[in-house]
Amino acid sequence: MTGWLDYNTWWVLFGTSLLGAACGAVGVFLLLRRRALVADVISHATLPGIAVAFWLLWASGRSGKSLPWLLLGAACSAGLGALGLLLLRNRTRLREDAAMGVVLTGWFAIGTVLLRWVQGLGGDAAGLEGFLFGKTATLVAEDGRWIALASLLSVGLVLLLKRPIGLICFDPAFATSLGWSVWWLDFGLMMAAISLIIVGLQAVGAILMVALLVIPPAAARFWTTRLHRLLLIAMGLGGFSGMVGAWISDQGDKIPSGPAIVLTGVAFFLISLLFGTHDGLARRWIRHRALEWMVRRDHFLRDFYEYLESRGQAPTIVGHARSAEVPGAAALQWTRGMANHRTLFSRLHREGLVIGEPHGSLFLTAKGIQQAIIAVRKHRFVEHYLHLLLDLPTEAIDRGADATEHWLDETMLARLESQLGVSTMEVPESLHPIVPEDESGTPSSQPAGKLGGRDG
Repeated sequence: MTGWLDYNTWWVLFGTSLLGAACGAVGVFLLLRRRALVADVISHATLPGIAVAFWLLWASGRSGKSLPWLLLGAACSAGLGALGLLLLRNRTRLREDAAMGVVLTGWFAIGTVLLRWVQGLGGDAAGLEGFLFGKTATLVAEDGRWIALASLLSVGLVLLLKRPIGLICFDPAFATSLGWSVWWLDFGLMMAAISLIIVGLQAVGAILMVALLVIPPAAARFWTTRLHRLLLIAMGLGGFSGMVGAWISDQGDKIPSGPAIVLTGVAFFLISLLFGTHDGLARRWIRHRALEWMVRRDHFLRDFYEYLESRGQAPTIVGHARSAEVPGAAALQWTRGMANHRTLFSRLHREGLVIGEPHGSLFLTAKGIQQAIIAVRKHRFVEHYLHLLLDLPTEAIDRGADATEHWLDETMLARLESQLGVSTMEVPESLHPIVPEDESGTPSSQPAGKLGGRDG
């Protein structure tokens, strides 16, 4: 077990954290460019080169464990794999996914066979399987420096070309019109990925390097959609994954570094998936609940307003706010389930929209009247707009407005007001008649879409 203050340990932790940060930065553009699995092809294509380089060194009487030569062989093999992928994609009728499958499985099978063969040549080949899953225990300070240098160069390259690479990710035709070569930018991005894969072979391994290029940027997507923030978050997550995973591997006697680093990244991914502020599951659930509440509140307020209209008591001009009373839930013909839904009325009370009890006299406050007017105007604007565009029954238009009105913002409302020629202070008339109350004080019938018959 290596101590925290060991010189080599500090360099290894520093190098793997920089490697993770660099993979996060390069991986963002691979992910946006839809080239994430290309990294998988390249990483698997390094194995034959490692085996061939070892055999050449052994055949010449030299030590087969010379790391610079092994990495050079891996780089040549990875380059041939990338070239084979380009030829299959551009010179044949194979789709890109099929071409990647052929190159990935073919090179990996060849590499596995060659590695098994060279391991039978002598004891010097023992340990080559560390290039599959990574082994930080074999790293020394010099290796950490090389990892740090390659990582800094790769990050510098992608940051220098951030604008043009970002353009080809979102609009290659526009980037071409500005004079940028999509092919050369793609080539530069591939070279950055290859260099990171090569230097990360010892730390993470060929099989799992792709995870370090994919998981941090994928996790970052749950926090933001802005490119510069995406880069910063992906670099941070990748750096922490590399550092924490390498430390766990160093402190454990039989924990390979590659899986430890990848599992750390997976843990950060799961946290991002659950709690990401942009599209995490918790955030999505909160938005869904907020929308559900807004829909129920607006439907309730519309029903209340239209009941007041049936009695001739509803204000027709925005700003004429006053409290209004309805004699119990029965007056609106609400279903028993809705009338007994205490949570709805408790929240309406907390927001200051109503006072009273659903089974007794229920009062809509001045604030509640204003919110009801807003809800009614949205609904009727959509109704009138659909009526102008479509020749549909009133009930169908009412249902369509129910599904659309909640998404309107102030800009869209202003455009509808302009197109319909409605005053900004006016409450439009309903397309369907608001039936006046009978002698018992209860509306004799309801227009289509009332709360008692409306979904949710």
